[in-house]
Amino acid sequence: MPADHDTRPLGRTGIDVLPLGIGTNKWRRADREAVLETYKTIHDAGPCMIDTAEIYFSERVVGDCLRAGPTRAVIASKFLPFPGRTSPRRLMSALDGSLARLGLPTIDLCRVGGGALDCSCAGLRPPHKLDVQFSRIQLS
Repeated sequence: MPADHDTRPLGRTGIDVLPLGIGTNKWRRADREAVLETYKTIHDAGPCMIDTAEIYFSERVVGDCLRAGPTRAVIASKFLPFPGRTSPRRLMSALDGSLARLGLPTIDLCRVGGGALDCSCAGLRPPHKLDVQFSRIQLS
């Protein structure tokens, strides 16, 4: 297991993670036993960031892994503002869906991006137009 000093800050979120995270865009079609074995391996390595997104259709699989035992994983998901999905209501609805599929009350990081998004249309004023990050999002 890596020492604590092997972690790195995740941007300005206040969260420390291992330098290498894992993407889950192929997990929905993968063998579930292999996915669970992969999850257990990364869990044992330390605070690993698990990257998912509603468009990957892997959030349920990630949620199954999280329910398999205790976790130190940092969960990151993405909201893709397709045309017609750029309002605050659409963002919050997508986050509610992600939380439900993951089976979590909170996620550690949500990225908004994947196109020519003007974040101000969603009532957001980020320093960068295409990458908005929220730390420890909790929806009620």
